[in-house]
Amino acid sequence: MQRRTILKQAGAAMTVGALAGCLSDSGSPGGAPDDTEDESTPTETSTKETTDETTEETTGGETTTESNPSLQNRSVEIVNAGCADGNPEEASVEFNESESTVLVTGTIRTSDPCHVPKLGNVNYDRESGTMNVTIRAKKQEGEGVSTCQQCLGAIEYESEFAFSSGVPSSVSVSHQSQGETKEVTSAGHGSGESTEGT
Repeated sequence: MQRRTILKQAGAAMTVGALAGCLSDSGSPGGAPDDTEDESTPTETSTKETTDETTEETTGGETTTESNPSLQNRSVEIVNAGCADGNPEEASVEFNESESTVLVTGTIRTSDPCHVPKLGNVNYDRESGTMNVTIRAKKQEGEGVSTCQQCLGAIEYESEFAFSSGVPSSVSVSHQSQGETKEVTSAGHGSGESTEGT
């Protein structure tokens, strides 16, 4: 009887000790995972914000570049030539945004009617969107020139400039004739058609 009593007491003591060990271990595992999650969360958020800022800056740069048209083609042709008869020297600028073209028309005063219009300097600054055009008068050569009318000439012309997409923000036009170059007109996009003369 005494032996059975002693074994029961020893078994009860071992059970209590084992339970106490389990209870003491249960507190520490829960703390470690919580600390790990708290440290990793701010790192993920910071990486996402940096990526968003980089994307916005890149998109803005591409939009600015595409908004500047480039000059693709240019031409000039004579419309009429004759005595000035009081016709002023003038030029007009017309912007056609739907077709991405600029049309310049005008009249150059010359020493006689036997001249033709030619393109002189065409300076287009793509960054600022400004274009400076010079139309010059050239003496005709060939048979019949020596019998040209003896009067001041008025050479009417039409010049077109084609762009890749859009039109310049402003255009100025100069005439070169009789050894002189002078600005005749200037116009800004949005002002419609501009005509000036002397």
